[in-house]
Amino acid sequence: MLRVGQLALAIGNTLGLQGGPTVSLGVVSALGRPLPGADFIFEGLIQTDTAINPGNSGGPLADISGNVIGMNTAMIPYAQGVGFAIPVNTIKWVMQQIREKGRVVRPWLGIYGTTLNEALARRYDLPADSGVLVVEVDARGPAYRSGLRVGDVIIGIGSQTINQMKDVLSALSKHAISEEVDLRFIRTGTKRVTRLLLQETPLQTVQRR
Repeated sequence: MLRVGQLALAIGNTLGLQGGPTVSLGVVSALGRPLPGADFIFEGLIQTDTAINPGNSGGPLADISGNVIGMNTAMIPYAQGVGFAIPVNTIKWVMQQIREKGRVVRPWLGIYGTTLNEALARRYDLPADSGVLVVEVDARGPAYRSGLRVGDVIIGIGSQTINQMKDVLSALSKHAISEEVDLRFIRTGTKRVTRLLLQETPLQTVQRR
């Protein structure tokens, strides 16, 4: 089992330097890290202080015995010793999806959200201090068709309580395409429930509303 503090080796072609692959040594700093992107969010990443530089992406992150534990993916350019890798179990799941379906199929809500905290709740006078604040809704998505709108606070999906954005992704991973689930949310201080039909994430550019 992967543990925080254990040694990790990052292998890759750092900066495209000639002379073969580069190996760097560090430790597993944290597990289950989210990392926001421009139009997506990585979820469940391994954080490591092992040097991950341009050219390392796609290379293996291994334990001290040489077992692959992840795939080097990203680093924070303005920080030192903050790199990220996709866990090997996620990679195996993606490979299985591609073999069976030719692509990765995931349930989709069709929202952009941010984790709500006390400071954000006070700033916008929101009636909750945890959950996911909906900041944009895709007009093609199941959330929009079920009545979810900007400013709503998602507090539950199915049987799972939603405290932060990563909980949304975790909840969706437990359900299948075309499955109906209850979504609990708060609007203007009132708790509400809507039922939505999950659909596959579209390949086209996201249309926001």
